[in-house]
Amino acid sequence: MACNDKRNCLGTISDLPPELIHHIFIYGSIISTSFCLTLCRLSAWTRKLALPYLYSTAVLRTFNSSHAFTSDIQNIPLLPPPQMFYPHCYVRSLWITAVSNRVLDIFKLCDNLTNLALDVDNFLWLVHGSSKARTRLNVLPNSVIHRKGDIHLLIIAAKARDWHQAHYVPTDPALTSPIFKKISHLRIGTIGSYCTHLDLAHLTRLSHIAIPYHQPEEQDLSQLLRLFEIPSMCFIVVVPLTDLLSSTQFTDALNWVATTRVHNSKVYVLPSRQDVLQLEWEQEARYGQSIWDKAEIFTKHLNSIC
Repeated sequence: MACNDKRNCLGTISDLPPELIHHIFIYGSIISTSFCLTLCRLSAWTRKLALPYLYSTAVLRTFNSSHAFTSDIQNIPLLPPPQMFYPHCYVRSLWITAVSNRVLDIFKLCDNLTNLALDVDNFLWLVHGSSKARTRLNVLPNSVIHRKGDIHLLIIAAKARDWHQAHYVPTDPALTSPIFKKISHLRIGTIGSYCTHLDLAHLTRLSHIAIPYHQPEEQDLSQLLRLFEIPSMCFIVVVPLTDLLSSTQFTDALNWVATTRVHNSKVYVLPSRQDVLQLEWEQEARYGQSIWDKAEIFTKHLNSIC
């Protein structure tokens, strides 16, 4: 029988099974911060559902947002008993570009925070604040760092030669920041010369690295192979930034990877653009496909592309 009333045909969300509504709200909360905020304002039960996803990934671009977020994640519940929601327990990923010691406060409070996107100066705050050789007051006790899992780090721009903070590694290993040993996955947004900017021997547990290729005159791709001198290294991704390369330069990069993989299958490639770095990071942080998985898929089809 035909339905003449479109409103009756379409129905409302309340007509759906509760389990399906629950799954729709969770999926929307995972992929969209604005959807999370809407649910938090809608009702008590949708707020309870959305809050963990709202705090799981934080993007802080200003000093005010960093200050407000630090206040929110103090050890004070946002929901009354019996729910007792503590935001700091749910923070997993942090993008912070406003440079300040707030990054220390957030890192200290959030035990589950293991996915970081940092300006070089904020990375310096973490290293300096956890190195006994560089501060009288150990701002980040070793216990705080040891409680965390492996750290996946994005350095947004590595233009300075000393961005990696290797000069903060003293001769006495006991004085070295334990942050270095926690970094297992590293992505770099932009970088200078490979000859001078890849002194990473102090990252002794680094297994995965994604390095941009955008200045062919300064970046010799063959220099990347020395990263395999790090014993734990098993996955190198070349990331040609297509908006900063000519079509010939891009093709040359693909050909280099294809040729290199004949003898070293641990080298991969994944094109990207400089202006989508934050978008890609946020998508991955919100349970999207990782750059490592995407690189593996793209590289499988490399021979058909070159």
